[in-house]
Amino acid sequence: IVAVTNSFKSELIKRGIDGSKIDVVQNGVDLGRYRPVAAKDQVLAAEYGLSDKFVVAYIGTHGMAHALEKVLDAAALLEDHHDICFLFTGGGAERASLERQVQARHLDNVVMMPRQPREMMPAVWSLADVSLISLRDTPLFSQVIPSKIFESMGMGLPIIMACPEGEATGIIRRSNSGVVVRPEHPRHLADAVSALYSDREGLAVLARNSANAAQRYDRRTLAASMLESFARVV
Repeated sequence: IVAVTNSFKSELIKRGIDGSKIDVVQNGVDLGRYRPVAAKDQVLAAEYGLSDKFVVAYIGTHGMAHALEKVLDAAALLEDHHDICFLFTGGGAERASLERQVQARHLDNVVMMPRQPREMMPAVWSLADVSLISLRDTPLFSQVIPSKIFESMGMGLPIIMACPEGEATGIIRRSNSGVVVRPEHPRHLADAVSALYSDREGLAVLARNSANAAQRYDRRTLAASMLESFARVV
């Protein structure tokens, strides 16, 4: 059995599975595709009015698990910071509702970009100054590791984790690649964004740490670990 988190392995052991037959191989990132860039993609930045903005990007599924309405609340708290913009890219069950909320609340500091094809993702990530990862405040989500952590690291982006304490927040803390805030707490999120915007030297340190951490999650290395698991069984 190969689990993608240590938490899942622990859960399986609690359910009576012999731990010696469970390996852990986490998700990772294709470092041939995702790497730090020196500048935003000019075409996309101009199309969405982000060329001169400090961009906090949520890229991924817009679902019921992600508490993105709370991110809109944080954006509303930062409306007076005209250089700060929140970018949402992706699709999901809550996407249409979020679009309606942005329009109804006249959130001019929120940009809603449609879901993009896979080959466009490095260009989309290039627009971000900070990657935002958000999950609802439930114990279940303390056991998951959102895969966008690793793409963010591949791009060398500082990360804001608005997630329950658990394995994912531990990755961010150990690598010092971002900041962890209370999930579903707009004021804490807004304060974290404001602090990173104001501290460009600290932001650069987090960015370097994020890029360095990506090396530990190179999919080539993880694929070799998976093959080792197969080879032991065979």
